[in-house]
Amino acid sequence: MEPNTLIQEMILLGEKKIQLLKQMWELTEKQAQHCTEDQLSELEKLLNERQKCIEEIKELDQRFEEKSRVLKKTLGINLLDEIDLNIYPSARELKKVREDILNHVVRIKSLDDENKKVMEKLLYETSLELKKIRQGKAANQRYQYESAGSGGVYFDTKK
Repeated sequence: MEPNTLIQEMILLGEKKIQLLKQMWELTEKQAQHCTEDQLSELEKLLNERQKCIEEIKELDQRFEEKSRVLKKTLGINLLDEIDLNIYPSARELKKVREDILNHVVRIKSLDDENKKVMEKLLYETSLELKKIRQGKAANQRYQYESAGSGGVYFDTKK
């Protein structure tokens, strides 16, 4: 396959990936807003949408990698950065797309790490609350007792 064609196809795959990464960024931002105890169902929806994006990105990455392998073999190079920009000027655009992808991934990872810390804190606080509830329940059970009773009530009556 013609190297210029491969480069163009790789650029298109990269641009699709950027769009998915932008979508992931928005979902990650929404996640940050919904990291509260009372919004867990909304958070779950966001996580499911995000997982769909990740799966689509994996598919694009596989296709990109296949094209990359063919291009490297065709040009006899080991790295995409070794493409001669004088012979293949569209490789500049490919390089820019790859840099944009990396920038998006770094931003998403940073926000995701912050979300993870908030979620860990929420999980810790929730586990403390559950522990208090269990302790209260156990204490309540210790102080409640059932009287053995006689099984019936006797009334004193005059005849």
